[in-house]
Amino acid sequence: TARILHDIDLTVRREDLEITIGEITAIGYEIWTERPAGKHAAGIYVRTGDPAALDLHKAIIEPGHLLPVEDFWRTCRQVEADGVFAMVPATESRILHVILHAMVHDEAYMRGALPLGAMYDLKELVIGSPDADWPSIRERLESCRALRAFEAISFAANRLLGCPCPGAASDTPAARIYFARALLRQHRR
Repeated sequence: TARILHDIDLTVRREDLEITIGEITAIGYEIWTERPAGKHAAGIYVRTGDPAALDLHKAIIEPGHLLPVEDFWRTCRQVEADGVFAMVPATESRILHVILHAMVHDEAYMRGALPLGAMYDLKELVIGSPDADWPSIRERLESCRALRAFEAISFAANRLLGCPCPGAASDTPAARIYFARALLRQHRR
């Protein structure tokens, strides 16, 4: 993404968490904020001079049933750069993460907010992933009762960024009302 980041989410398998913390502290990272046990994130680690912190995750988002970490790992592909290996999530998992993180985990839908960073990320994923499996994305969002949140962010992304989402029936009365109310809230500030 080309937008400004304040941290990099790094999802680590639970069984690899201790060794990962050992490795990043060995190269100069220090704990900045530790998360309570049971949360989806283990803690935020910082290193002097680095532009972004590392936010170590044990799960993708909270609540975990929305995007189960097992599904996430199953769809990843391994990449290598300069002798370092990483797992990159499938496009569909990345799209689901953007929508669910902004609209459900960060509660943008409940607050009636317009998450511009997430809309920008969604736009980049839509443009860069013409072969995304939108029916499965829509089905997953419907199964976790987040379809209206998807339609709201899709409508807003289309209106503000010119990005129609292929899987969204976003021009629904509920999406239009959500967008109008969110704009009014912004205008009142």
